[in-house]
Parts: sequence; structure tokens; C-alpha cells
Amino acid sequence: MIRSLVTLRIPMTVPRELLPNNVTSARTNNDRRRRFRRDIGLALKSQINKQRLTFNPPLFSGIVHCQLSFSWDKERTRGITGRMMYRKTCDGDNLIAAWKGGFDSLQDVGLIADDKYLIHHPPVQDKDIWGDGFTIIDLWEETEDE
Repeated sequence: MIRSLVTLRIPMTVPRELLPNNVTSARTNNDRRRRFRRDIGLALKSQINKQRLTFNPPLFSGIVHCQLSFSWDKERTRGITGRMMYRKTCDGDNLIAAWKGGFDSLQDVGLIADDKYLIHHPPVQDKDIWGDGFTIIDLWEETEDE
């Protein structure tokens, strides 16, 4: 039985530079990961305030399921035909690895007690035909039937 479900929509996706297959220096990657964690944390706090969620941190203290849904933005470059191109979808395992800072920020804002108890479901990917891309985060905790 699902105890609680929280759905948050944040107006950003994973930067391509954070994907594990991208080759950059370790220092550059650490800076990018830190900025991504900070930005996700600010977006999460904004959504928590917008939805008027009130809770004593942490909201979830046990095993928490997490489903990420990415709606990719259009690339800032034009293709051969001159039309704006969509970002290509990514491997789900690479997306989960790139979103590590996002999982840490879930703990930072008090939604979860510890990210080591997260169960990551395969990410869903789609195209945002109206905007610059967004991410939907679904969190839920299961309880035993009494």
C-alpha cells in the first residue's frame, strides 16, 4: 500500500555535461555537479513552497521509490534542414548517474532521510514541444497493510 505520493515538477533537465560518457576534467565535473545540486535544491524548495507542502523533515524516512520523467528541450543548434532539433534520449542508467546531485538535494531539502534508501525506477523520457524542458519527480513510500 502506498503511504504517500509527492510529485514535483522542476523547470530543468540534466545537463549533457554531467552524463558519465562525457569526457571532461574531474575538477570541471565536480564544479558542474555542485552547481547542479544547488540549482535542483533551489527548484525543489520553490516547488515545495508553491504546492504548500508542510512537513517535519524528513517527509519520507524509510525505503522510498523514485520515478524521474524527463521532457527534453529543443537543442540550441539547428539541424541540416534548418529546424530546431530535439535532444536525443539517453540511456536510463546514465541519467540516474548524472542525477546523483539531484538525489542528494532531495535529502538536503528534507524530502528524504537518506538517499541510500532510494529505489530508482527506470527514467521516462519525452520531448517538451512547448518549452525549455522539465523534470517530474515522483516519490512514494510503501507501507505494510495492517
